[in-house]
Amino acid sequence: MQIDKVGIRLLIETCRRNQKSPSVAHKFITTAWGEDATSIQTVHKYYQKYSTSNKSDYSQFSDELRSGRPSTSTTTDNIEIIQQLLDKEKFLTIEQTCDVVNISFGSVYSIITEKLMKRSI
Repeated sequence: MQIDKVGIRLLIETCRRNQKSPSVAHKFITTAWGEDATSIQTVHKYYQKYSTSNKSDYSQFSDELRSGRPSTSTTTDNIEIIQQLLDKEKFLTIEQTCDVVNISFGSVYSIITEKLMKRSI
């Protein structure tokens, strides 16, 4: 069983509020969850963050929303084109579809599997 980032951060804050040192908190977490759970640097980083934070709610434990790069190839037009291609030719490979639509293999694969919910049989 793995522990997620929010769980680690909550454990770190719990240790900090119980006035445990960062090294004791790190030992506590790694004893329970293993060496891969978190590093001592991460524990120190969150001790610093939570000790200077004025927030007392749980939103400080989750990641900030990131804008990310918008997808330019998984447009509705490309989805419709790929749908039409697959309707005409059922045994079309992803590589052949890439050549026709002129987008990457990963984008075509994503459209076929995630948007059109098709799979290979």
